[in-house]
Amino acid sequence: MITLEKDRLRVSIAEPNVENNTCRFNRAGFVTSVILDGEYEFCGDEHGGTKGAGLCSEITTDVISAEVPVGGKFPKFGVGILGKYEDQPYNFMKSYDVEPFEIRTECTEDKAVFYTEPRDIAGFALREKKTVAIHDNILYVDYEVENAGSRDFLYSEYCHNFLTLDFDGTRNSYNLNMQMDNADFPYEWRLMYSPSGLFIKARDYFRPHHHNIWSPGFVISPEIYFVRELAPKEKAAYRREYEFDCFRREGKK
Repeated sequence: MITLEKDRLRVSIAEPNVENNTCRFNRAGFVTSVILDGEYEFCGDEHGGTKGAGLCSEITTDVISAEVPVGGKFPKFGVGILGKYEDQPYNFMKSYDVEPFEIRTECTEDKAVFYTEPRDIAGFALREKKTVAIHDNILYVDYEVENAGSRDFLYSEYCHNFLTLDFDGTRNSYNLNMQMDNADFPYEWRLMYSPSGLFIKARDYFRPHHHNIWSPGFVISPEIYFVRELAPKEKAAYRREYEFDCFRREGKK
């Protein structure tokens, strides 16, 4: 486990290709826990399923997998090279044989940088640099991606955000505010747990393609999508930012 700790935050990040291995979520920068002021936990988990937890992201590659014949291989960006065993596109609820991508990590007390090296499969390849950093009560996630292959593809990424705000169950006490049809960015959303006043305020420094909200009752997951068509050698960069705090601590209403 990689731990970042400074100021008011302690953040745990799964060791790539060692912990929280999954066929779905990006193994680089997989944040499993965020603790504020040594007391308040903001992250939950999926309770099984596809091994989702905390602030984990997924890069979707369903279209790429659809054209691969049975018995062939396709890239699941953020995970590795997967084997296709049935005549269906990639299904995130199923397990696959995985050849993990090589991920290099550089860490300090308040920052972890993950470099995912590309592997070309049928002209598809992605190079990624993902940086997780903390300052005071804010967590930053910076993404830099490049199409390292010879074919165009649609890069679509979102952070699942398995959030509990120090409580295992919603009890109808959460309040979620999101921007709707706002052309400006950063795009902001805020999730507050009313009994304690704990909240997360997130800022996505890009114009969202769309957003989803998912909850099985024990976590709430606002999902904001970054989508970009990438030509060979084309790059994209964007940031997600999370502020963790408590209204009551600050004397706010």
